[in-house]
Amino acid sequence: MSQRKLEKQSDPVQDEYTLNNALLLTVLLLKKDWTSLSQVIVGGDYLNHAIFTAIELNCALSFLVTAGYVDFNTKKEMCITEKSLEFCDDTIEKAGASRKWKLIYEKLKNFTVGSSRKIKIYFTDTEIRVAYQQYVNNLR
Repeated sequence: MSQRKLEKQSDPVQDEYTLNNALLLTVLLLKKDWTSLSQVIVGGDYLNHAIFTAIELNCALSFLVTAGYVDFNTKKEMCITEKSLEFCDDTIEKAGASRKWKLIYEKLKNFTVGSSRKIKIYFTDTEIRVAYQQYVNNLR
């Protein structure tokens, strides 16, 4: 019987969480200040040509706030923390927006996210739809 090194299989749920975490963290790092839901939608669309769903955004925020990478205030705005800045080395800091997102994703893959963690509801589907509509209206 031959012995082969088994490669670790990728977990699509883990990858999805990590991609969303990386995308949100990248949007907030690019802004570097308190950021509204509408601004997050604009940033996510710019980087990924997609709009966060409520579950994607709430899962990413739950992880990033709990991990200490993001603060969330009573105005429902988000901002990076000092820990986020420490997490992002010079390579990430100097990278362009799309490259920054990929580098952050690669670095976050080392963390276990898991779907069993508590998900806090920061934004409802309705709030995201309203923010998206504001974004679309501003494009016209």
